Amino acid sequence: MGMESPAVELIRILIKMEEAGVPLDDFGNALMELSMLDRFSGIDILSISQSNGRSVYGLHGIDHTVRVVFWVLYLVEISTRQGYGIGEEEALAAMYAALIHDLARKDDYPGGQHGKDAARDYRHLLETRLSPGQLERCLTAVAWHGFSDEPGRRDPVWMLLKDADALDRARFAHPGMGEDGCDPARLRLPVLKENTPILSGCLDLSIVLTSLLIVLTSHSGVFHHAVENFVRVIKENVNDQPEQIRQAAHLITDRFTSFEP
Repeated sequence: MGMESPAVELIRILIKMEEAGVPLDDFGNALMELSMLDRFSGIDILSISQSNGRSVYGLHGIDHTVRVVFWVLYLVEISTRQGYGIGEEEALAAMYAALIHDLARKDDYPGGQHGKDAARDYRHLLETRLSPGQLERCLTAVAWHGFSDEPGRRDPVWMLLKDADALDRARFAHPGMGEDGCDPARLRLPVLKENTPILSGCLDLSIVLTSLLIVLTSHSGVFHHAVENFVRVIKENVNDQPEQIRQAAHLITDRFTSFEP
């Protein structure tokens, strides 16, 4: 990856993704869904996080949660586009799994107990938002996400959460670099395992998103504010770029007219 700003680099990656059969609209749609999640879910993740202050903005904190939710939404968009069947019920269960998966963390140490704690502690919160079947699949994914072992059933809900969580390991190291970075060989979703250009694009996106999709405010509405900041940064960095870059950026940002001052 070059020395351009992360915003411009992201647009270049998305143009390559489009050449591989993933339209920019898929990214824009996932971003729009993310921006509406505070209102849609009715959940203020800052107020319900169990962090003792060491992790809320740490390696497994709110920034990480925002990006993992985005990755779930984007992977659903890509999978649907490529003909891999992920149903609406599975997508919703995976989205809520991503939302709560690390909220029981009290530190940044490795281990899977926090997933089991989250599945137990946030069950009541999700009972009115998911059907009984969705709820169990969601909570199973959360309970297992921090362990190297796998649940008996390779459920798409669990695979979405695991792959989304793995892609955000770019905050530790670039993909494929040692034990800290995302290991592409361990990703599970067919859309990533069977499409090398799409996998490559997602791995590159995972790096730039760690500096672009972040939370800059401590009050409620973190998903909206993360997307608002993302859109602002993209707009500020593409004005002097070639027309192809500007047009691609506009395809993503123009739908966010409500973010204008």
